Amino acid sequence: MVHGSGSQLGGRAQVLVQVVGSDLAGGCDCGGGCCGPVDPRPLSEQVADLEAKLQQHYGTLVQVEYMDSLSHEAQAYAGVLKLIEERGFSLPLVVVNGQPKLAGGLPLDAISEEVEKCDPSLAAKATSSN
Repeated sequence: MVHGSGSQLGGRAQVLVQVVGSDLAGGCDCGGGCCGPVDPRPLSEQVADLEAKLQQHYGTLVQVEYMDSLSHEAQAYAGVLKLIEERGFSLPLVVVNGQPKLAGGLPLDAISEEVEKCDPSLAAKATSSN
């Protein structure tokens, strides 16, 4: 489901990162040049890795969801799927607090930057956890 903003956790906003794509669908068409190296693993594994890395940096203040665009449950994301089709976004699409932010890959640095834009105090948390 797409949220307009993150939920609350102990008085602090929780940032919701959603990744829309499929293990069967390819990523962008750049061949790894503009979006970074192509990861051959299934997207669901890449999202699990992304979730672990984000939670290592931000703890439970960041929630990550994976939505397989080819699954029956995808109808709950009809608005996001329509946006992908209308704007021609490459999969995977990264949505942060309900706003599409990145398409075609899962670059950790760019996703972290978007997370920190939602809650600038998370930048200090990420720095202190390194």
